Amino acid sequence: MKIKCPHCGANNQDVTEKDPCWQCSAVLGAAPTPVVASAGSPPAADSGPVQQVVRPKETPVSAPTKIPTDVPRGLPIIPIAVVIVIVVIVCAVYLMMRK
Repeated sequence: MKIKCPHCGANNQDVTEKDPCWQCSAVLGAAPTPVVASAGSPPAADSGPVQQVVRPKETPVSAPTKIPTDVPRGLPIIPIAVVIVIVVIVCAVYLMMRK
């Protein structure tokens, strides 16, 4: 059931009139408290119970991992070149022995 809070106007979904509002924590079925202000006086303070909001602790964001730059970029190509040279030599030897 979708109920609009009579106190703060927030939309609450999947609730009953006995449930508290997700935004102001007032009971959704309760009548809104009328605000009566007399002329020349400051507005009346809300005398309802004060609920302290406890916020979850924030997890620190770690710095992005630095990519090591001291590794030479040409290093992986050396083993590939060695393998190619060995394959060429083996093919050449094989072709010479066939004759």
